[in-house]
Amino acid sequence: MPNLVKVEYEQTGASKSINEFGMRDMPEKVYEQRDAQYLLLKAPPDIKKVIVAVPERSIGGSFGTTDLKSYGFYVDWLRK
Repeated sequence: MPNLVKVEYEQTGASKSINEFGMRDMPEKVYEQRDAQYLLLKAPPDIKKVIVAVPERSIGGSFGTTDLKSYGFYVDWLRK
């Protein structure tokens, strides 16, 4: 099967830097738009970690409570 989509990214290492919340470039951009009615994401996966953005409450409800404040984030993920 032919490769219909070929995407190449600059490999400067800048995407490995993090902000004060521990987020890299793409998660930070998404977080800034968190109140948007619609948000379409396309980002290359990280080899070591994958960030899952879940728009469905039914799927998000399956995640357990997670302590984030002790790592510098302003709120914990609370399962409701």
